[in-house]
Amino acid sequence: MCSKRCCSVCCAILAVLVAALVMKFQQIKPRILEYHCPAHLSECPLFSRTGFEGELVLIITSMDNFRKDKADANWSTAIESLHKQGREPVMLVLGPNTLAEDAAEFRLLAKASAKLFLVEANERLNGNLTANLLQYGHPRQNFEIINAAMTDQPSGNLTFYLVDDGKQTESSLENYFGSSVAVSVRSLTPKNLLEELGSTAVDILHTDLEGYDLRILWEFFHEESFAPEIVKFEWLFASQHKGPGPYEMMPMLNMLSSRGYDLHQDAYDMIAIRRDLLFGEAA
Repeated sequence: MCSKRCCSVCCAILAVLVAALVMKFQQIKPRILEYHCPAHLSECPLFSRTGFEGELVLIITSMDNFRKDKADANWSTAIESLHKQGREPVMLVLGPNTLAEDAAEFRLLAKASAKLFLVEANERLNGNLTANLLQYGHPRQNFEIINAAMTDQPSGNLTFYLVDDGKQTESSLENYFGSSVAVSVRSLTPKNLLEELGSTAVDILHTDLEGYDLRILWEFFHEESFAPEIVKFEWLFASQHKGPGPYEMMPMLNMLSSRGYDLHQDAYDMIAIRRDLLFGEAA
């Protein structure tokens, strides 16, 4: 009788230890399901280090067979999955610029009747941004442009740098472009922004913050109620040590993986998608 009880206790302890080891392993090694990186990017391959090969990186493409539509396949699947649930997804876009290079992505979102909140510090872009969204099929009542810069400092006003030389229109909290014009802009922390949105739950977060992506993402995920289905962010500036830091990707990827996201690298962007959104509750 005693031996059976001891055996049960040992099995229970062993099960707890195994579960703890599995959890620790998942935290150390995030699940990177896809890796798409054209060879002409000098920063590639970002994640093909010894510890990852064959274990986390399941699909590797090179420049000769790199296709943007293939890289976006799981993004599309996730958007369609939200739409099939009868939901009109709410998307928060930080640093959209004019979205001139994102036509396919935002046409798909228009088909899903997505509600968009776009945080863009450069007010000069409002007209082109609005025109492009209308062209992509978004009714005017389905999107709102919030003119502000994202920061992790107390909200107020910040110096922002704008450049528009007729060929490109860029803006950033850092004066990367040399000949930029400095202007004062309203700033928002992630907490402030979520308070402005009120009870609106964010399903999709897309950031393109010129080196501030990781810093701002950490602030969002410090908010307990923040749990979007899809997160898309740019990693390029961090890899180049531009912006304020942090520059290390792994802590961010570990955190996202431990919270139930699968990770998909698409050239300059990392896409994190909740596993149950792609694979159902059994994932």
